[in-house]
Amino acid sequence: MWWGPGVDNTLLLSNNAEGIPHAFLGTSRPVRTIAGNLELLYLAGRLYDSDYWKVTSYPTRNRRWINGVAGVFEPRGAPGLFLGAARLFYEYVPEGGLGISDFLNILDPFQKRKLRTPENPSGNDSADQMFSLFARWAFPAVGFEVYGEWGRNDHAADTRDFLMEPDHATAFVLGFQKVFAGERGMLRVGGELTALAEGRTAQVRAAPA
Repeated sequence: MWWGPGVDNTLLLSNNAEGIPHAFLGTSRPVRTIAGNLELLYLAGRLYDSDYWKVTSYPTRNRRWINGVAGVFEPRGAPGLFLGAARLFYEYVPEGGLGISDFLNILDPFQKRKLRTPENPSGNDSADQMFSLFARWAFPAVGFEVYGEWGRNDHAADTRDFLMEPDHATAFVLGFQKVFAGERGMLRVGGELTALAEGRTAQVRAAPA
């Protein structure tokens, strides 16, 4: 399963490794609306150690699970333009098993401030959140497309925190493709830039790996 517009790299899910047991629910084809075409996908699955994992295993390591949702929208009047967003959570399965609220965490607020309670003043939770926004604009008539994806692997404390440190726990992918067709075949030229390095904020603020 591959999420995102990247050709060589993507930020949330890729087919670079073996798949995981999972179930999914989504649209089988774009749903036509007044504003444009919409596609949605929800998945939930279990996570297990790889056979190549070299760290000594412990019982809770294989009690992990993942769930997420992704959507892609093609606005009416802009054929070939695809705007998308995706959100994933991965965490340990609670001792009492999964409940309905666990599957609905994809609807949690994006800010830690809104998750704070008297018992949890920091707003931290047991799950690791990953979120991305992406876009792709293809022009089939001339064999050209450009695409990009921006992702974040942490909640922002609030809007001010997001605006003051927009590079905290973030990554991005930018790329393009151009196809030249001729009598003897086709030539594809493309380029892709992927940035996954920790930002400067990691020196003073913990950032998820």
